[in-house]
Amino acid sequence: NKEGSNVFVFVYPLSLESNGEGGFIVTIPDLPEAVAESRTKEEVQADALAIFEGTLAFYVDSHKPFPVPSPVQAGQQSLTILPSLAEKFCCTRNA
Repeated sequence: NKEGSNVFVFVYPLSLESNGEGGFIVTIPDLPEAVAESRTKEEVQADALAIFEGTLAFYVDSHKPFPVPSPVQAGQQSLTILPSLAEKFCCTRNA
């Protein structure tokens, strides 16, 4: 969140592991339900966003509080959540 602004931007860490077939298992450590498989590193961001959106919908439907992101650690990729999705997140947390 940028101070003095109503625009919320969240950056979630991503973890990548080899799937043993040349691709990757992508997880968002703060969201245990968020797991996807990517064929290439180029697909990781799109796949991570898709699992983030699906997990967000699950949390909203379940009326569960949505976890805030933990700091991105060395060696982790990150997923920046656009303001339009962050707005859903903020509204969910305050509901």
